[in-house]
Amino acid sequence: MVGKKQIGPYNSVGPIKISSDGKSLTYSVDIDGLSYVIIDGEKMGPYEWMTEIEYFSDGKTLAYAANADQGAYIIVGNEQFEALFQELGGITFSADKVLAYGIISESMAFNRVLIDGQEYYYGELCHDHAVYGKNKKIYLRKGKEGF
Repeated sequence: MVGKKQIGPYNSVGPIKISSDGKSLTYSVDIDGLSYVIIDGEKMGPYEWMTEIEYFSDGKTLAYAANADQGAYIIVGNEQFEALFQELGGITFSADKVLAYGIISESMAFNRVLIDGQEYYYGELCHDHAVYGKNKKIYLRKGKEGF
């Protein structure tokens, strides 16, 4: 139940997220072995699996990781970014909308960052700053917080 409204039935529900302004309710559900994301009553999917629902600090932009059609994806707002690996998780954001997430291949695990729609290997968020590798160099994108 959400307020006085009945939801479901679903095989399972979770994770559940509420936007920081309290105006949006998002959760994942399992229906007959497939995963869906419900955003303010609108069903997204189906996915083979999904995980890590998170809101950006603006309280409006939503991101989650999902697997469908033999591929793994990061969905950010209305955009979908194809990931090169099947196992995704650990989604975090900086205040200026840099997204970081973990990936797992058959032999290793590491983090990537998504900055302005561009994906970078070996990235991390630290105290609202993004550190990432590109062209054999290490870059720092300063966030809103100072050092």
